[in-house]
Amino acid sequence: MSVIQTDLRVSPIAAARNVSYSPSPGVAAIDVQRAIEAVQANVVTASVTPAAVVPTAVNFAMSPYTVLPTDYLLEVDTTGGAVVIQTAAAVSRTNRPLTVKAINANPNGISVNRTAAELIDGLASYPMVDAYDAKTFKPKLAGDGYEVES
Repeated sequence: MSVIQTDLRVSPIAAARNVSYSPSPGVAAIDVQRAIEAVQANVVTASVTPAAVVPTAVNFAMSPYTVLPTDYLLEVDTTGGAVVIQTAAAVSRTNRPLTVKAINANPNGISVNRTAAELIDGLASYPMVDAYDAKTFKPKLAGDGYEVES
């Protein structure tokens, strides 16, 4: 496989001038094709995440809030009372995680509820009760619910 090297400790302009390419023996067309396919897969995967994640503000008056396909970050204010977040079907999220963040120290909680028979880490309703708590809900690949990352 070929190697491209540069010294990132120098300025970007100087680094661009110092890029070196040294082909390795035995590079076959199939290796190049695999590399191209890997880059294309990374580009496709990256395209599911927007260039800038715009948070959605959610409060007690909006409860229960149904997660939209465009939601990536929910900033939840529980000052008025407990807030319920209703997840979308995991398969409809197309592997896009959802982060739910409590933005205050209010003792009112957040409940993230499942859709249909799907479970969230084995629960029908995932409780968030800590001040300034944040959890990321990642759809399972099989479309059978969510797993929680902290």
